[in-house]
Amino acid sequence: GGRGSSEAVTKASESVEFVVALTVKTQGLGIEVDWANGQTLYIKAIKAEGAVPDWNREHEGREVQAGDDVIGVNGTSLDPKAMLAECRRKKELEMRIRRQLGSKLALSQLSDIPQARPAQKPHHFVVLLDMSRSGNLGLDVSWEDGRTLYVRSVQAGAVTEWNKKHPTSHRVHTGDRVVAVNGYSDDPAEMVRLIRELTTTQQQLQLLVQGPPAPPPGPPPKQIRAN
Repeated sequence: GGRGSSEAVTKASESVEFVVALTVKTQGLGIEVDWANGQTLYIKAIKAEGAVPDWNREHEGREVQAGDDVIGVNGTSLDPKAMLAECRRKKELEMRIRRQLGSKLALSQLSDIPQARPAQKPHHFVVLLDMSRSGNLGLDVSWEDGRTLYVRSVQAGAVTEWNKKHPTSHRVHTGDRVVAVNGYSDDPAEMVRLIRELTTTQQQLQLLVQGPPAPPPGPPPKQIRAN
């Protein structure tokens, strides 16, 4: 019957809606939008600075993402031009966001993958380095993800000395990520600057390192039956 097909359509496009309250400053909203569908503002990209990235930094778990739709601004909806005008006119914006939760198809494909295990939580540990003893950290890092420092290699220096004195679970390896430097996180360029400064002034460095996820528990050992 016709009912089954319409039901499938609603399932395929399940969405959530939430409201974000923004204060627009000099950098503007900090998003790139498209209104080709004539009803919503589709968020194509989120810039580094602006009201939306500011909101994202302060509201973990309620971040606005590229691919979301702005469906209302201060009560104005279904009219992208009017919503944009509202964004330009007002400094305080209440924005209603809609996010598609992925289609039914994608979910069924996921469940067909063999040995799909729940994702293991990454393992975090703290590395304390006294830079007065070593003039060199000995880490080669990159920050493509824009949030953490990815350890490309470990060379001779303070980290190697640390590794010699600590168990494997607390050693820094290639492929680990430095998540925070002396409590400072989410800004890799600033983290690198801090490392350089503290190395030069020979102070203590505290690195929060994210290692690979803990391996999943293996199968239980086979029981040997005694005759």
